Amino acid sequence: MITEAQIIVNRFSQYQKMVLTKIFVAPTEKVAGEEISKGKHLVSARDHLVKQQMITFDKENETASLTDKGNQALKDAGLVDDSDTITEEGKKFAYKKVYESFIDYFLKTE
Repeated sequence: MITEAQIIVNRFSQYQKMVLTKIFVAPTEKVAGEEISKGKHLVSARDHLVKQQMITFDKENETASLTDKGNQALKDAGLVDDSDTITEEGKKFAYKKVYESFIDYFLKTE
């Protein structure tokens, strides 16, 4: 049987995958909230995932967490395995550097 989360997963953008995986690997909800609030593309993806009820985001405290639906979506997308370990594919999104602006990208010192 195909779940609602599996149907939605097939339509995830790279930024939505980044939001989900960054929350998953964050050591705290505060760190998660900060990580998914960098740059307009991540913020847009974050807000969409809140509407889809895959994540929660508290704007006042800037904290974020995954819902059960979000955790299932990570598994359905192959970003997390059945033992709740991030996959190699998931790591590509979780640890991807996000630049706040186009100028920041060109001024990077890495």
